[in-house]
Amino acid sequence: WSCVAKFQKVILDPEFFNKNSTKVAFDSTPRYILDADRNPSMVMCVAPWAKLLAVLRNPIDRAASHYNYLNQARKRNRKAMVDWDAWIDDDIRLLKEAGVVANRTKQEAEAFAGSKEEAEAWAKYVRAPNSQFVLGRGLYAIQIRMWLAEMDRIEKPRSDLMFVQSEKLRRNTQMEYNRIISFLGLEEHELSDLSEKHTTRRGAIEMPADVRKKLEDFFDPYNQQLYNLLGYEWTGVWDPKPEDQE
Repeated sequence: WSCVAKFQKVILDPEFFNKNSTKVAFDSTPRYILDADRNPSMVMCVAPWAKLLAVLRNPIDRAASHYNYLNQARKRNRKAMVDWDAWIDDDIRLLKEAGVVANRTKQEAEAFAGSKEEAEAWAKYVRAPNSQFVLGRGLYAIQIRMWLAEMDRIEKPRSDLMFVQSEKLRRNTQMEYNRIISFLGLEEHELSDLSEKHTTRRGAIEMPADVRKKLEDFFDPYNQQLYNLLGYEWTGVWDPKPEDQE
């Protein structure tokens, strides 16, 4: 990948470097955080001044939404529904084969987190063909560590990367929106219509209780790593609630 070639495409617009220009550019895709082994260096090369925003959702709910999205597409194409367990177990297999997940002691897991070996294992995992990365996408701590490492390498302030809880954005849309706008240095304004409520995807299949428990156990150590990484405001946000255990 050529940083120079990418940079040349960016500067085709003469307004890009006009300090008096009011233009603001946005770009978003879940692949930015997933491909953490290569995207951070690309972004820092092309736009080291960019403000970065990561909206993170409970990884179990994210997986459930992903499952229903894929099954709706399969239903439209008259294909068989994906089995929950088979779908999840296949991604666990890929994570283990790549070395991202292993039976490590607590001390070994702490040493592995943020290591060169973890980065190499992640790079191998995200190159798996025909994978949806259903669980890997929710291992936020791994991906964020790699982004922060690249930011540190070029001495980019970590304050240029903002993290937003998806659940807060849904519950308190205007307040979280104001925080985001302030972070981006843009002029605040009231959203015109907040009356539309978030609803469950039509025809969505609820995650079975045993599958949810399986994912709670799987994600817990990685969520704890994330809480430690992002600070007290995130502590326990996705821990199972008492009612979830009933």
